[in-house]
Amino acid sequence: VTLYYEKNGFQARTSVRYRSEFLGEVSGFASSRTLRAVGAETIVDAQIGYEFQSGPVEGLSILAQVNNLTDEPFYTYNNGDERQIVNYQNYGRTFLVGASYRF
Repeated sequence: VTLYYEKNGFQARTSVRYRSEFLGEVSGFASSRTLRAVGAETIVDAQIGYEFQSGPVEGLSILAQVNNLTDEPFYTYNNGDERQIVNYQNYGRTFLVGASYRF
């Protein structure tokens, strides 16, 4: 789900992506394949920006963005038991800022 708002040079966007738990196939040593449960995840991203439409900085746009706002980890586990975690990866939040100038 993505919500977007834009008016008078201001823009804001929020996206929420949900993926339910599923059974995934993982390749191990010697090309052996193993089935593992992959945990459910909800990823939230947000962005705000502003484009100056008049004055000495007309054409300048600034932007701030955060990916994985809630710091959601990725993990797999054995036997359908979330206590038996096999792989846990925490990618953390990503903060981005930017500016562009159009002339």
